[in-house]
Amino acid sequence: MKKLPLNQNFIAPFFAAALFFFVTPVPAQDTEVTSIEEVIVTSQRVEESLQDVPIAVTALTADMLEDQQIQSGSDLQLLTPSLNFQGNDAGGGSFNIRGITNLAVSPTAESGVEIHVNDMPVGSTTMQDGEFLDMERIEVLRGPQGTLYGKNSVGGAINLITGRPQFDEISQMVSVDLGDYDLEKIRYTLNYPLSDSMAIRIAGMTVNRDGDIENIYSKRPTKHINGRNSDAYRFSFAWQINDSTDVLLVHETYDEDSTRHYVNNRYCKRDPSVAVGCTPGAELVHELTHPMATYVENLAILTGILDYTPVTDMSGAPKGFWQSNNRGNPRYIVEQEITQLIINHSINDDWNLTLAHSTKDRLYDRTGVYESEEYDRLRFKDNPLFPGGYVPMSGYGANCTLEDGTFGVYGGCITDTMNYPDGFDRQFNPDTNHDTTEIRVRSSLDGSFNYLIGAIHTSTSGISTYDIAANGLDALALAPPPVLTGGLPQGFVQLYAPLYRTSNKAATRSSAIFGEVYYQANDQLKYTLGIRRTEDYKEQYGRSPFLSVVGFGSAGGGFTALPGESIPEFGQSWYASGTPGDPETDYANTTGRFVVDFMLNDNTLLYGSISKGYKGGGFNPALDPEKYPDTQQVFPATELDAFEVGFKADFPSMGMRWNASAYFYDAADYQVTKIKNKTRLNEGIDVDIMGAESEFIWIPLQAPNWQFNVGMSWTDSEIASGEMIMNPANADLCLTTGCGNWHLMKNAADGEVFVVRKDVATMIWNMWQGGLWGPAQAIIVPAEFHGDRVTGQPTPVSFLPNVTPGHLPSITASRDLYNSVMIGTACDLMGCNPSEVILDGRLSDVSGNSLTHPEFSANLGIQYNLNTPDHLITFRLDAYHQDERYTGLFNLAWDKVPAWTEYNAMISIKPSSADANWRVDIYGQNITDEQNIMHIGEATAPLGFNKSIWARERSTYGVRWTYNF
Repeated sequence: MKKLPLNQNFIAPFFAAALFFFVTPVPAQDTEVTSIEEVIVTSQRVEESLQDVPIAVTALTADMLEDQQIQSGSDLQLLTPSLNFQGNDAGGGSFNIRGITNLAVSPTAESGVEIHVNDMPVGSTTMQDGEFLDMERIEVLRGPQGTLYGKNSVGGAINLITGRPQFDEISQMVSVDLGDYDLEKIRYTLNYPLSDSMAIRIAGMTVNRDGDIENIYSKRPTKHINGRNSDAYRFSFAWQINDSTDVLLVHETYDEDSTRHYVNNRYCKRDPSVAVGCTPGAELVHELTHPMATYVENLAILTGILDYTPVTDMSGAPKGFWQSNNRGNPRYIVEQEITQLIINHSINDDWNLTLAHSTKDRLYDRTGVYESEEYDRLRFKDNPLFPGGYVPMSGYGANCTLEDGTFGVYGGCITDTMNYPDGFDRQFNPDTNHDTTEIRVRSSLDGSFNYLIGAIHTSTSGISTYDIAANGLDALALAPPPVLTGGLPQGFVQLYAPLYRTSNKAATRSSAIFGEVYYQANDQLKYTLGIRRTEDYKEQYGRSPFLSVVGFGSAGGGFTALPGESIPEFGQSWYASGTPGDPETDYANTTGRFVVDFMLNDNTLLYGSISKGYKGGGFNPALDPEKYPDTQQVFPATELDAFEVGFKADFPSMGMRWNASAYFYDAADYQVTKIKNKTRLNEGIDVDIMGAESEFIWIPLQAPNWQFNVGMSWTDSEIASGEMIMNPANADLCLTTGCGNWHLMKNAADGEVFVVRKDVATMIWNMWQGGLWGPAQAIIVPAEFHGDRVTGQPTPVSFLPNVTPGHLPSITASRDLYNSVMIGTACDLMGCNPSEVILDGRLSDVSGNSLTHPEFSANLGIQYNLNTPDHLITFRLDAYHQDERYTGLFNLAWDKVPAWTEYNAMISIKPSSADANWRVDIYGQNITDEQNIMHIGEATAPLGFNKSIWARERSTYGVRWTYNF
């Protein structure tokens, strides 16, 4: 791969400090004096002390989760160095560890951080929506873990260890939370021994909470949205068959049906131009997009039910993160089940066997809001096709199916009928299945060598459907303009399907064999050599039936296709593109690790490692290879070489623990998304990453009632030289290098932007003014003209008849016609090559830019235990700070998530006796009520370049009562 001239001034001291520990003697500590709890982990697939594991691991016990208010996946970033979390529309959220995450967009794309439950990979799970239930501990492993944890753990792995049944006694726990927004949360666990060798454990949780986002619509169906209504249950059965064999069976479910709103408003500073909608680089405010700048409005103009209107009333725009103005409420549904069977068997005194199987079934169904007439003051025209300007908006129902011509409005399934443009989206994954089977054999020999060998097979399958419903789309389907029907009168025929739908059937299979050899050279020095061979198979069959069929139909009357017309089958777009073969591919890769760890003394471990990570590739949408010969139909696998040094040290005589690590990554084909032909295509770029982490715990022996914990991380990344990507928001490069000889235009047919060389666009406009195009005059929509753009400044616009010199048309009815008719004719006259004067956009140079991680993050916890004769009162304050970070690879200022800090506090009261059976917690989360942004969405042309916001919860307070019996 390309090598980068990284600035190593910052990282060098961390490597030097780690190497210093290798060569400098450290006095042995008094091991009889310690106040820090030993944590047992299974990070290397065997139980051992956290301090003996030569891997950067953050381990959180059940008590730590409770005391530090770590309730969900998003909260893990508050305690784990180099980890950050961002919600997303895929329904599981995504983790970023040391700069590694998933930036590819494809049903066959894989995460860069694998989620495991009881050591078994489970794929996308409820890390975005659910809360942790009855966890024994959570382990976050940083760095490539491919040898033991699989191909998707190129950035790291997160292992959720559930509470295991105990054979010794009956125990129960009930916990009740009451808090802001009428929060009612109940947790319950029961451990029940059936005999000396069999026990069950039952855990359950129910969460009900009103929404915290105010709906300011005067006719609102509910006062608030973003509520919670979920239930989670787990049943565990443990059986110690004999001294050699034990069995663990786990079955858990998670169900949610709530008004969870997955975004918190949008950023937009309205721009004067229809070409962009929101001004790139402008102040972060909550205004409405230019009324003509989104896809639905563009189509409404083509349909003739809307006139060009540059300005509308913005008084109904929600203000801040915690307001909305919606007529239709969101709905968020998750149904998930995980079942696991784990069998451990001691073959003899020297060898142990583990057989495990895990299956997960997940349904995810998220429906977004649509705004009210008080939000959008734009109104459709009264016309014969839609009297009063009222247009139906398609919805769903049992009798409205795609295959029989009754989908949406044609089957009478109508969400609403409105006289203003509006719509909503829906992500629906009806059944995603993930199965894993694994076998492992591990030795416990008395000699210098020990071994681990294993094999694993995983399979995933499912359907992913994304819909956009909008009354502008229904108007286009019911009354398509002549430009879409070959010149037929408007309304003479209809188009099907009325919702913009993209669906994919995808399946993956992965098999691997792996093994590690452990050589204990002496009492202090140990070597580990691991290797893993992975083979992947993937297939993806997609289709997009939106407006793909011509025929006759009516609202509620069904749709009948013309002879020879039919909705596309799954995979038809692949075959129609001319791509040879089937949409199936495979990958194979060998990864491994080499580790040297050295026990400097009884309390200090030094280690260094070299490892290789791997993340499989996948499919891009099908494109005609003749038109796009340089476009790969599959995107490559990511490979990563990692170098790491670290130490783990306990200082018992001082009550301290300090773990630290430093690393350097060389990543090839890091998967990112690029735009080509209005389509998201995934490709690979080369990048180098380096960083350092530190975790520190101190319980002063002279003041044992105090406890302090500190975590810090620094991450730096640089994209290799020569990497170029098109940024739709900066397609003309006006925002970075200046517009030059290129002009930005919008295609009304799909809402996307493109660029035209100015001299060619000027020639076309001059001919238009002279009336030389005849019927082709309609290709240009002379509603607006604009000049060069500047970052953060409104686009200069003008209108007929007073067009400012140098301004050119902002919008065309059809880019395809503009290209084939106007560009072709102009180039014949000017002697230019049409393919060189009209482009999707000019490429931005991202060389040297950073990935989408914060450079610095830190956490601090302070705890004080107050002992009274009858009670132990604990006061705790936790703080977390995350530096600003970019949300895209272009590293523009307006792509930054601002730095944020969150404070959580809790006061706990329980009896001071050793057998205390109750506890009361008074807690506050985000007590300063900061607007802490986890992610800002991508700005896209069809939505007018507004940017969605994902934020952490607002300030909440509550009381929890817990009783053990």
